[in-house]
Amino acid sequence: MKRLLIFRHAKSGWGAADEGDHERALTPRGIDAAEVMGRFLSLAGQPPESVICSSATRAKLTLRHASEAGGWESNVDFEPRLYLAEAHTVFDLLHEFAGDAKSLMLVGHEPTSSEMVRLLCGCALPGAGAMVRFPTAAMARVDLAIDSWKEAAPGCGQLRWLVPPKLLTKGSFEFAG
Repeated sequence: MKRLLIFRHAKSGWGAADEGDHERALTPRGIDAAEVMGRFLSLAGQPPESVICSSATRAKLTLRHASEAGGWESNVDFEPRLYLAEAHTVFDLLHEFAGDAKSLMLVGHEPTSSEMVRLLCGCALPGAGAMVRFPTAAMARVDLAIDSWKEAAPGCGQLRWLVPPKLLTKGSFEFAG
């Protein structure tokens, strides 16, 4: 059994006119949300052993703020192929993952995050399931019925939870500061 955490980058904004999509930074709201999710993961006792993070600035900053706020550390690989990746690329990355970690986090983008949840949980066919709503800074845990990351395939997972940061802030639980 393997545990995959899928973490969509937090809210980002457009800065300078010459700033490209890859270099976009987080907004203050995005920083807060990333920190909330990092604390949530720590309090849940589920920080990842390893992380594959998109090379985009907003993904790197999301991971940094989450891990610092949650007080957890992981082995991290920054992967350019995860930036705006299609699902088959993500499966390739999982198959290539050399670690024997039981828990792995992907920090990436939409629509990749929702598509991976759909595929892993067996909703690969049109009409087999609605799109998964995956807001910024949301995180999903999918348990995979596999012994090796090389075995990751559509339908091998079960969604355990999908939590948006809004659920953990004012008006609900107080994980926020």
